[in-house]
Amino acid sequence: MNKIPPPDQGGLTLKKSQIKKIKKAAFLDVVNLFIERSGKARRGYNEFILAALEQMKDYEVADDLEVYKALLDVLPRNRLKATTFLHADMGAYKQQQDTISKLLMQLNAHRKCLSCPAPSLFLLR
Repeated sequence: MNKIPPPDQGGLTLKKSQIKKIKKAAFLDVVNLFIERSGKARRGYNEFILAALEQMKDYEVADDLEVYKALLDVLPRNRLKATTFLHADMGAYKQQQDTISKLLMQLNAHRKCLSCPAPSLFLLR
């Protein structure tokens, strides 16, 4: 009786670490593509960040700090500042604040910490 040799697995198989790197690169490419296509206005950035947070587990990047920093870069620069005292007192940009809170809570759930202090991070936006 002839034994059939097992198929050659050395050529086309990828290691889990390689697959994880490919998924991370794909996720970051989508984030960069959104930034490029949306321009300075960044229309729909809030919905994009929420959708990206939901997809992070599928792409196996929920524990990667670089991905969270890339999602923070999606926020428009110098647009989310309160212009008057009343504007600041009434909680301007509540929906955007909730989105960033969800991002930071998910980051904290995976026991990751941003390298820069949080107040300086939000002063730049």
